[in-house]
Amino acid sequence: MQENSTSTEMNEVARSIAADAQWMAWYTIISGGIACLTIIGAIIGVPLVIAGLRLKESNEAMLSFAGSSSPAALLEAMQKQKSYWNIQKIFIIIAVVFFVLYIVVFVPLMMTMLGGLGGAMPME
Repeated sequence: MQENSTSTEMNEVARSIAADAQWMAWYTIISGGIACLTIIGAIIGVPLVIAGLRLKESNEAMLSFAGSSSPAALLEAMQKQKSYWNIQKIFIIIAVVFFVLYIVVFVPLMMTMLGGLGGAMPME
């Protein structure tokens, strides 16, 4: 009896994950498509579209698992989600690197510019 209950609960969780994954997949695909409207944006947009497609495929496999309880479908869903999260992880690392570079370059530049303004103003 407990095995049937666990299986039913797993199917419900799989459907819930699939619903969330479907929303995130479409959001990621649309965001990537919008980014691809410019040539420079395509550098970010194409990987986003690919990540969204992987998540969409994961969603389909998760729904297949919910309907059949097939371990192969669950494995496929997990592999596709792994691909999605690896791409997202790379984007986060790149974003952190650019943020640090921004601070390293622009904060001293702004301090120099503000310091130059202070010296050019007459002091009475």
